[in-house]
Amino acid sequence: MQESGTMAAITEAAPKASSFRRRSATRLRIGVNLRRIAILLLSLACRTWVPFALLGLFGRCTRRFGSVFFCYAGNEYYARHYSYPSCKVVLQWFPSLIGFFRQGGEWGIICASPVTEREFMNPANATNLNLLLGRLERIRRVTGARQLSLARVLPTFLRRSG
Repeated sequence: MQESGTMAAITEAAPKASSFRRRSATRLRIGVNLRRIAILLLSLACRTWVPFALLGLFGRCTRRFGSVFFCYAGNEYYARHYSYPSCKVVLQWFPSLIGFFRQGGEWGIICASPVTEREFMNPANATNLNLLLGRLERIRRVTGARQLSLARVLPTFLRRSG
């Protein structure tokens, strides 16, 4: 008798664990979609230059922004993680505001794009890379930041390619 009571308890617990996993998976999918939608909306807003102009007004009044830092997805896995595959082409060569950092008493602006290192290094994308760098330089000027910093292999690649 004792054994059958234990088996009944185990059988009742199994559906609860399964439904917990389903709820967790659903929450994860919702979180991923909310993150992607937020990045997409922020990216579209950044194309108007309004966010950067507002940051420039604030930065020039307070002298707070020391640098603009650009990071990128690096590879396809991370590019898919941050944006919908169907939106990558639209977002790829446009830097989007994704955050701020504080270093040495100054604030910095973080911009990003879902472009990969392979796409940076592809000679067919040289024009797009130059457009991206021009946009980043414009962000630096508009916000009043003193320097533009680039992540990972991009600075070395630009030095080598001239």
